[in-house]
Amino acid sequence: TNMIYAHTSEDYGLTIIDGAVDRIISNITDVGSTLTSSDAPVLTVGVSEGTNRVYVTQFPNTFIQIDGKSNVVINSTTMEELLVPVEGMSPIVLQTPWEDDRLFAFHSTVFPHYLLYVIDITSNTTGIFGTITNTIPLDHPPLAISINPNNDLVYAVNSYNNTVSVIDPYIGISIEDIKVGDYPYGIAIDSSANLIYVSNRNDDTVSVINGTDNKLITNVPVGKIPTGVAVNSHT
Repeated sequence: TNMIYAHTSEDYGLTIIDGAVDRIISNITDVGSTLTSSDAPVLTVGVSEGTNRVYVTQFPNTFIQIDGKSNVVINSTTMEELLVPVEGMSPIVLQTPWEDDRLFAFHSTVFPHYLLYVIDITSNTTGIFGTITNTIPLDHPPLAISINPNNDLVYAVNSYNNTVSVIDPYIGISIEDIKVGDYPYGIAIDSSANLIYVSNRNDDTVSVINGTDNKLITNVPVGKIPTGVAVNSHT
């Protein structure tokens, strides 16, 4: 639909922009509640292009489903002991390309029990919106996460040991760690070229990873303190 969803911190909402005309078409307020962490986690948004649904975390433990056509909240569910932050870290939510939509949500209570929860949010399988279908143990608390639609592998950014973990969500294990630059912060995947890009905040580089064999290709020098990274697949 070429819609852009921007989190607005003051009203805990979303501003929706029509990318075709670069104009605001709607505002949704109160989809992200008052934050309870000492830090301020960013409201996380996942988009399912196949079902035209938008998913938002209402910190710390509620999922909200928005109809991408009408931009109206159509579902929500609150889960026990979910999306608990570690040292103020943001919860992580991502939409997968599976036939049944699922969300990946970072959850941890006490070191070193880091878990990635896989949550069914389509109601196709269980008949209930927001059902935990699997938990995947992690070796590190991730700062960012993305999924490669070419191989359905999940890539989790570990800022504290300068790696990216490769996770197989089907068998529920982390299969390897890829060494990247200093303090990796953001991640983006170019599905057309099967390349993974990771911004490294402390050494001013972007790591390029081959999505076929998960090997580091190079670290590209960029500007100072890179954080966010994105890919334009059309170019």
